Amino acid sequence: KDGLGPGSFQEASTEMLHRDTPPFFRAVLIFMDRSMLQTMRAHSAVVINQVLCITVVLILCNILVNDRIENFMMQSCLATLFLMLLQGVAAQRIFGADLLITLREARGGMPMIAYLVAKDLASLFEITLSAAVFASAYGPFSGAQQHVTGIFAGAWAFVYSVYGLSYISSICLSPGAAQMTAVVLAFVSFCVSGVYQPQLPEMTGYLGGRGWIVPALSSVRWFWGYLLTQEMRNLTPLAAKYG
Repeated sequence: KDGLGPGSFQEASTEMLHRDTPPFFRAVLIFMDRSMLQTMRAHSAVVINQVLCITVVLILCNILVNDRIENFMMQSCLATLFLMLLQGVAAQRIFGADLLITLREARGGMPMIAYLVAKDLASLFEITLSAAVFASAYGPFSGAQQHVTGIFAGAWAFVYSVYGLSYISSICLSPGAAQMTAVVLAFVSFCVSGVYQPQLPEMTGYLGGRGWIVPALSSVRWFWGYLLTQEMRNLTPLAAKYG
């Protein structure tokens, strides 16, 4: 009517629907703000997770008293297994809760790299809290000779790796399947850690001499080995020799 063709109407509608993508760091701050708000709203789940961690550690330390090296080896490995089970399930809500909203925002042009970075940064609070609670509970009640700060450092790295593995399953699978995957992964990591059969010398002969790759991928193996190494450094020569 005003001399505008169909192409002009299409360009006008495209301009009305167009929006500029925010810069990377601004997008990170936007996603972090939402992630921290989600963590605050899930405070009851966070508290329950920490209470379960303390309860499991207390029960385990009362059943397996650290009066011999063999008991400490079993006690520390089981504590690592239970910590991986708790944190693997707890990490499912970081990405799984708002995955559909994220996909919709991705279609709208929001950078997904910023989303992943923001989620990872926001989860550092819960990772640090979980590592601190475990170290403060396991350090005094386990009878270990190593310092609590050393346990915290190892637990922080271990929980961070567990969260990373759980992120993969929570993004790729449904919530039920992701939780089951986290539980199975924890037990598989425990079984290939070398605590029971097969032990490390036997596993190295698998896969044509490349069997060492299997325990090297076990998070339980690394944290358990860290606890044993730290403990041996604090034992007297007599206790280290005779247990």
